[in-house]
Amino acid sequence: MTAANDPPRRRSRRALVFVTLAALVVTGSLPAYFWWNRTPTPQPPEINLAGAEPSVAHVIQKAVAAVREKPRSAEAWGRLGLVLRAHAYDDESDVCFAEAERFDPKDPRWPYLQGTHLRFRQPDAALPFVARAVQRCDKYAPHQTGPRLLLAEMLLAKGRYAEAEKEVQKVLERTPDDARANYDQGLVAFGRDDAEGCIYYLTRASVSPLTRKKAAAQLAMVYARQDDDKTAAEFNRRARELPDDLLWNDDYVNEYQDLEVGRQGRLKHAESLEQGDNISESIKVFQELLNEFPDEQSRVALGMTLLLKAGDAVAAEGVLRDAIRQAPGNMHAHYFLSLALYQQGDQLRRRGGDRDLALLKFREGAEEGRRAAAIKPDHAQSHLSRGLCQRELGERSAALASMRKAVRCRPEMAEAHYLLGETLADSGLDLEALAELQAALEMGRREPTVTDKARLQYLRVLVRVLLGAASFAS
Repeated sequence: MTAANDPPRRRSRRALVFVTLAALVVTGSLPAYFWWNRTPTPQPPEINLAGAEPSVAHVIQKAVAAVREKPRSAEAWGRLGLVLRAHAYDDESDVCFAEAERFDPKDPRWPYLQGTHLRFRQPDAALPFVARAVQRCDKYAPHQTGPRLLLAEMLLAKGRYAEAEKEVQKVLERTPDDARANYDQGLVAFGRDDAEGCIYYLTRASVSPLTRKKAAAQLAMVYARQDDDKTAAEFNRRARELPDDLLWNDDYVNEYQDLEVGRQGRLKHAESLEQGDNISESIKVFQELLNEFPDEQSRVALGMTLLLKAGDAVAAEGVLRDAIRQAPGNMHAHYFLSLALYQQGDQLRRRGGDRDLALLKFREGAEEGRRAAAIKPDHAQSHLSRGLCQRELGERSAALASMRKAVRCRPEMAEAHYLLGETLADSGLDLEALAELQAALEMGRREPTVTDKARLQYLRVLVRVLLGAASFAS
């Protein structure tokens, strides 16, 4: 039977149901409607752009304009927060993340980024933000483990081992080989005096470049607790020799770091190219940066890259001299120029080139090292570069004095001990040389090239001392 043929009573009943449902929908929507319209329209925070680079000011102003256009948009507020965080407007970014969270309470990024900012300043206040981010990751981004592990680490710092372990285990259940989770679980076991569990998890973490150095240091502590001094010493040695652990990959942090513009953003990009051994592209970025920001900071950055990465001491000299003309008080410009001049003189000497030109380079290099050290007297590398130039000029006493200053400034610097020991040996001061070369061997465990040279020089001097003693005895 069609609706047209329904009895009047049934049609009236259907109409009543429809009207009732419509009324319920309307009345249910009214509170939200009135809340939405009566809540004051949020305004962007005050942002002091005085002194900001034009490109930084532009990208911030653009994000502010988007918020003014759509003041109730979580996406616009979140984007403004990310741009501000990328350029170190941290307090202002938190205001934006709070608004983004209000308009989109499902996205874990907004409480997480507020929590990471508060973590070191107000750890107790940061915990609820990170915990809220974890809850939202569970529902809407289960592949994101960073917030959960950060929460575990914050709980660990408070000695709340059971709660921390609960969070870590949830990650290990999904990804048993996660290096950060294994390291964190090792810390949980360490806090509970569970040596077996600690060794198991830290050993798993010790194979990853993200955690191998800190895992080795922690394992040394575990074995020291067990009075196993030999194994503890071995892990201490590993911890000293291993390169620094790589940083965690955090998608939410990467998101705002990728938005950084201006000089610092370009510098980071150039440095990342250097780390990837893409030196030519890195130099190109530094040259573009110099065109955009023609000041001594850009010149020093380019000069340093030309010198240390590309090995072009001649090109570096020209750029660094320009930097000094702009800023005579820039210590780094004087130091790197001293090094560039020493390298040119050394190359001429090794290749049998113009001796007078080589001596001129050494003389100018020594003077630039002196100027750098005058600006920053505790800069060991400046004293060392000056000493190298003085040594090539035949000024042994002056060279020894400069190198001794370098050692006093940085007693942990293996290269300074090695070069001082080598110069002492060349000056016939063998017993002092042996002491410095021994120090270089002890300090140089993380610098294999220095250690190898120091060991060879040490053996040469030792043989000479022993032969001299034998000759004297006979």
